[in-house]
Amino acid sequence: MNNKQQFRSQYVVKQSKTVQPPLLYRMFKRFEIHRHAAVADQITQKDSIVLDIGCGGGDFLFAYQNKFSKISGVDLLEENIHKAQSKSWLVPTAFSDLDAGSTSLPFENKSYDLVTSLATLQYLVDLELVFQEVHRVLKKDGYFIFEVPNFLVVWRRIQLFFGHFPHTSLFYSGWDGGVIHYFTYPKVKSFAESMGFKVVSLDSSGIFSKLRNLWPSLLGANIIAVCKKR
Repeated sequence: MNNKQQFRSQYVVKQSKTVQPPLLYRMFKRFEIHRHAAVADQITQKDSIVLDIGCGGGDFLFAYQNKFSKISGVDLLEENIHKAQSKSWLVPTAFSDLDAGSTSLPFENKSYDLVTSLATLQYLVDLELVFQEVHRVLKKDGYFIFEVPNFLVVWRRIQLFFGHFPHTSLFYSGWDGGVIHYFTYPKVKSFAESMGFKVVSLDSSGIFSKLRNLWPSLLGANIIAVCKKR
């Protein structure tokens, strides 16, 4: 079974599960800043040429397409690419199905102002390849903004303390949705810097995110990294 077949089988299982989020989450969801909005707030350059790795059906790109002059997206699943292509885009688009964790990106050097990736890097096999390719396709002073789960948020630390391996993909235990990489704030910073990026900021999104960002490495359930190409 190759990466695409494995991910598709796990994705179908994940989508077929009826998962009831924890009670506290449901109570305070109205105070949530979604990761899409949090990442979009970090995009300051107007009319950027953007590439989204793990674009899915293009929901993030479509919601904020007014920020971009040209949009590209790659995703492992052809069905997601078809969904993205079916949307009513107001700017030029190009979508491709490929495994960004094992394949070079089919784009020219220094062709993008911005690369984004939301809830994707934890599934990609070769992160060094991904960061090398992102660095290659970014223009001088271009930005890579990505979002991943924070493995050491306080409740996962408590789970580890009591001998339970935390899950980062779903609300139910026993299966972590094909996740193969686990991230912490210090590791994200050190790895990005080792791959030729300057880390501009590390924040989180979610419920009460302003409060969480007072101590994001402990309170943030995810990591939103803004990295500038050196």
